[in-house]
Amino acid sequence: MKKKILLVLAMTVLLVSCGTSLPSWYSIRSWPGSNHVKGRVKLREITVDKIAGTASLEEEARELVFMYLREAGYFPAGEGEDYLVDMILREREYITGWKTKRSIAADLRFWPGSLSAASLSTAPTPVSASRVVCTGEESLSSSKTLGKIIRLAVRRGIRALEKNR
Repeated sequence: MKKKILLVLAMTVLLVSCGTSLPSWYSIRSWPGSNHVKGRVKLREITVDKIAGTASLEEEARELVFMYLREAGYFPAGEGEDYLVDMILREREYITGWKTKRSIAADLRFWPGSLSAASLSTAPTPVSASRVVCTGEESLSSSKTLGKIIRLAVRRGIRALEKNR
């Protein structure tokens, strides 16, 4: 009896240790190729406003925005784009009681492709814009959270864009 308890205890310690723990979940997603072009876009600027480690987040966000735009039929253009796209991702921390929580916001804007980079700062309003905000314990550093918030912002922005056509 003592041997069984000792064996179960040893196995539990082995499975819980850092070196043998496995990821708790996997998220797998693929983007099928599409030939249906609704518009041509140029991704102008991706900005991540977070306390630390933003360079890799900006690269990952840029790739995700491109994939979600392509999924919706908006392909990158070298020249002659219909829209210029900007995205700003922000993460703020705040304290509630004894817990630190985060507020994450994603702002996506579609500008007319005919505007120059210099005239964007004086343009009155974008053609379409979306904002997604979530609060909780998640962080932009999590690829899962980053993917979800970008996907929602792109979908909402495209929905508004197609509504205004």
